[in-house]
Amino acid sequence: MIRRHALALAAACLLAGTTLAADAVVGRWVLDDDALRERLRALFEAQLVQLSAEQQAMARGMLEAQLESTLSDLTGSSLVLDEDGTATLEPATMPPQPGRWQRDGDRITVTPDAPDAGTVALDGTLRDDRLELRPQDPDAPMVFVFRRSTD
Repeated sequence: MIRRHALALAAACLLAGTTLAADAVVGRWVLDDDALRERLRALFEAQLVQLSAEQQAMARGMLEAQLESTLSDLTGSSLVLDEDGTATLEPATMPPQPGRWQRDGDRITVTPDAPDAGTVALDGTLRDDRLELRPQDPDAPMVFVFRRSTD
């Protein structure tokens, strides 16, 4: 009798663990603006070091303007992952982009319903309270960091 209860309890714990793991991803995630600024700045600085000192001086102003423009376009963006596997990317300056998401361990993939020139699938990982997603486009070196929304 005790053994049967212990097995039932173990099975319940396993099922609860699976549900909790899925629930860890479900919800609204907001783009981490500070992480975005830091990563964009690192990308721009990597481009600058390839230039001569004179070219760096000329390019720095353009890159700073591009950084601010990109931040302005992306600040306030969010990603909603629903329990049914649907996803909605909500860029701050564009209409919402519906898609699907799936999880394999700590790997997350978000795929747009209608990929076009402006939307690509994202792959990434869930680490603690951060969801780090990278475009599947090999020419896109950017990693987008989302944090769970507190709203």
